[in-house]
Amino acid sequence: MKMLKKSLTFSMLAVVFATSLSACSSKSADTGVASTTPTNEVVTTSPNAEASKYKDPIEISLALWDVESGLAKSKDDAIYQLLSKKFNVTFKPVGITWDDYAQKINLWAASDSLPDIFSIDAIGTPTFYNWVNQGVVKPLPKDLSKYQNLSKYLDVNDIQATKINGQFYGVPRRTYPSLDYNANDRVIFYRWDWAQAAGVTKEPNTYDEFKDMMVKIVNANPEGKKPVGLTGLPKTAPDVLWTYSNPLATSDGSGADSKWVKEEGKYIPAIFSKNSIPTLKLARDWFSSGIVDKDLPLLKGEQHYEKFASGKAAAIVVSGGYINGYKNIRKLRKIDLTRCIRTRNLRKL
Repeated sequence: MKMLKKSLTFSMLAVVFATSLSACSSKSADTGVASTTPTNEVVTTSPNAEASKYKDPIEISLALWDVESGLAKSKDDAIYQLLSKKFNVTFKPVGITWDDYAQKINLWAASDSLPDIFSIDAIGTPTFYNWVNQGVVKPLPKDLSKYQNLSKYLDVNDIQATKINGQFYGVPRRTYPSLDYNANDRVIFYRWDWAQAAGVTKEPNTYDEFKDMMVKIVNANPEGKKPVGLTGLPKTAPDVLWTYSNPLATSDGSGADSKWVKEEGKYIPAIFSKNSIPTLKLARDWFSSGIVDKDLPLLKGEQHYEKFASGKAAAIVVSGGYINGYKNIRKLRKIDLTRCIRTRNLRKL
């Protein structure tokens, strides 16, 4: 999901070993100053000298979504094997899911048992500042010149703004190369073949047209499975409605990305803005019309994908863009969906 998904999503990566950061450089590990060599001398590094830098094996615990299934194939992964042998490192998977990662990571932080590398929506939250102040996470080196790829990655205005006291305390994750792509993060897939069978001749471009199409599909009961209209996950589905009148109320799904707006001389959470009223009325209208999956608040994992792919829902809201959504649906349905699914960005006229 992970569409209209996120504005810039930030993930917190714990800084593991200072030695591992300096190991890939010719700079002195003690001073951080680049070593110099007279211009008339030729410096060579013997294979034994290179190997001696990584003579001590390192195990790094890694908590990322589906990391266990990924590392289960590490023996057949050429890149993993190359890095593992060159740096004498192994990765230990620590299981988390989209449903429990926040709770687990906060529990590990409180019990001083965080994995070496983990990902969580934390930057800009009280939790993040507490971790920094309490020393739960350590800063990255101020001088990242010897890590050229990382330095280039971080050299973006939106990422630079996440520094605390001039330093990074993690590596923010960019969902897309540019923030402009975030407008396409939330996507609605729907069964155009069902809509045509129900008498719809024009694909929807407005919220009213989409509602009308969903009502017709549900009433037509295609394939006799009594499908619901629109399904999705409780963290992401409402975002499609917020864009109707109050885009600033849209969340990245973490629950930790509240925006504030100034109205009548006071700063208030964007969700409490007067601009939210039309969206709330729209949501009530959609629910009362029966076009929204009543089980939506209870869905977890890939249950919404399974419901749509099995013909029990006429439409689905996904996060992560068109490609990710299409791949997940294709994997479950195992047929070519290009003729029966269309995507559109709805608009308010």
